[in-house]
Amino acid sequence: MNDNPNQHNQQQGQQSDQGQPFTGFSPAGGPPYGQGPIVKKHSGLGISSFVLALVALLTFILAIILIASSLPEFMNMTSQEELQQRIMDSNGEGFEGLVFGSLVIFLAIGIAFIGLVLGIIGACMRNRKKVFSIIGIVLNGLITFGSGFMLILGVANAV
Repeated sequence: MNDNPNQHNQQQGQQSDQGQPFTGFSPAGGPPYGQGPIVKKHSGLGISSFVLALVALLTFILAIILIASSLPEFMNMTSQEELQQRIMDSNGEGFEGLVFGSLVIFLAIGIAFIGLVLGIIGACMRNRKKVFSIIGIVLNGLITFGSGFMLILGVANAV
């Protein structure tokens, strides 16, 4: 009889392996044979998407501040005719904040759209972590579609 338990375990291990042929392949979903587990890195495109979402959000906030800072001049207008007369008399002066703020909003929408595309591509990459890609998709999607929705509401309100 074997008094050594390690030798007994080795013999049992040999007996259980005898009936199975060696294929050299790892089980499905496992690391390749002879290698350790695969360490996933963060997706570079996902990180870029997240950073672009933050930049777009800050740009959008800057645009709102620019537009809001020029609004007090126009709050004293009582009618649309008075506003149109002021535009004609001043030759468009005093509207720089509104125009520049509107252009910055479109810039923020463009940045968010690029970040949305990068986030989708980063989420489709294999063997990469998808945390930043998903956060980038959500934030950029909210900025892009939220701004588009606000634009549609503004046009519908003007008609």
